[in-house]
Amino acid sequence: LAGKHIVQDKPLATRRADADRLVDAVERAGVRFLMWNRNFLPAVLHAREQVAAGAVGRPYAVHADFYFAKDAGPPKGSRSPGYPPLDWYSHQIASHVDGSDGGLGREPMGELAIEGIYPLGYIRLLTGARVQRVFARSTAHFHQVHADNGVEDLASVTLEMEGGVIGTMAIGRIGLASHPSGGEMKLHVLGSKGALVVNEARPEVGIYYRGQPPKEARERRVANDNDFSLAENFAQAIDRDGETILDAHASREIFATFEAALESCRTGQPVDVGEWAVGSRQWGTNERSPTSIP
Repeated sequence: LAGKHIVQDKPLATRRADADRLVDAVERAGVRFLMWNRNFLPAVLHAREQVAAGAVGRPYAVHADFYFAKDAGPPKGSRSPGYPPLDWYSHQIASHVDGSDGGLGREPMGELAIEGIYPLGYIRLLTGARVQRVFARSTAHFHQVHADNGVEDLASVTLEMEGGVIGTMAIGRIGLASHPSGGEMKLHVLGSKGALVVNEARPEVGIYYRGQPPKEARERRVANDNDFSLAENFAQAIDRDGETILDAHASREIFATFEAALESCRTGQPVDVGEWAVGSRQWGTNERSPTSIP
């Protein structure tokens, strides 16, 4: 790593062996690592403060809805029978031009890999508990490019965590027209004394006018210093030889969690996160086609 500190976008890797090598290299080089995340959004920070202050008592269950309102090419089923499958890499190039974006690279990745870092980062931040076991179901429900490449655009995940904490996630890419401000992203924290409901986007301001461009957000976040705060957190970790809000080890744990979730989708069985080793398996192969959500 030649002494360079690292900021990385998700996912950490596409195989466990690569993730392990990356984290080991960070340790050997003694550099700081930050996985880009959304943990400094105002509503998320306030929720963390309330949980830390004991406002809801001891958290024992967390649910995250994380639905990106972004397109991904033609809707599933909209093309004529016998058409050639959509090429993943060509789609990714086009999507980063029109703003719908998604995973990077030639290897197909579903929404668990692309988006999973965000809700799993929230759950980790609010509970401090590690995930021990997962059960997941997924499908390519909305977008043809996901169906053609054997990856999911919709998934549900159940997490068994340390201390008896239970986590659940509903995650997916639901299309631009489905939401006025980028997607439905909420957290529910149930504790021994009460509960929190967190709307990730707030505070926000709604703006509507005639002739408004179709891709312009109708509801816009305000007081959002997430990117600045992440950069500041990264700089402080370097200057003070500390850790970032989502360091290499935390990122590997999150990677292992959604990797185990993908294996659960493939097999239809619960998977222990600590025992699951991916070996040479890669995502986006026909061997790991999404299993349908009942």
